[in-house]
Amino acid sequence: MSEIIIGTSVTSTVIGITISALLTLAIYSFLYKDNVFYKAAEYIFVGASAGYLLSVQYNNVMYPNVFIPLQRGVKTGDASEFVVLIPTILGLLMLTMLVPSLSVLSRIPISYVVGFGAGAGAMAVIQTDIVPQINATIMPVLPLTYANINNLVVVIGVVCSLIYFFFSTEHKGLVFGTGSKVGIIFLMVTFGAQFGTTIMGRVQLLINRGYFLLGDWLHLIK
Repeated sequence: MSEIIIGTSVTSTVIGITISALLTLAIYSFLYKDNVFYKAAEYIFVGASAGYLLSVQYNNVMYPNVFIPLQRGVKTGDASEFVVLIPTILGLLMLTMLVPSLSVLSRIPISYVVGFGAGAGAMAVIQTDIVPQINATIMPVLPLTYANINNLVVVIGVVCSLIYFFFSTEHKGLVFGTGSKVGIIFLMVTFGAQFGTTIMGRVQLLINRGYFLLGDWLHLIK
């Protein structure tokens, strides 16, 4: 019995690796041209992702937060359990955007979500993004030690980059003209570094797929 279980496990692993390898090759076939294999892999990915997301949402959100409270409310007669019907109805109203004649109803939950998200997220953005960035630029620059020189470069980069995006005054003269030009240099260096980091990450993904195809699937490398 144990040998049968082990054999079945090995077979399922091989089948899974083979399917993954074929889907990987189907996706990379787009580098040659758009073809039916790429479209099939794309549709499988979208369909599997949608099905998995639906299952996760039902098991982790709908069932514990909607169905269970309603069941308790029906059994116990507790009216407070039926409060979950309010967000449930708002969520269902979003689906009315699929019906042109009823799409106006979808504006109610969407406006609520946007308004609540903007109000709740404004303070979080200020506390997590704006204030820490301001604090990070308030650094000592004197005396000119090695660490303080780095601080000075950061301060100059921040100020000059802000000057570049200040369009109320024409970029001329020593402050706005020179500052905006220096700001462009800092911005280009930043964009280049971010782009290089992104490319390195994508190349790493490509290398991992290559190791998977040549190692786990074809066993040409270890």
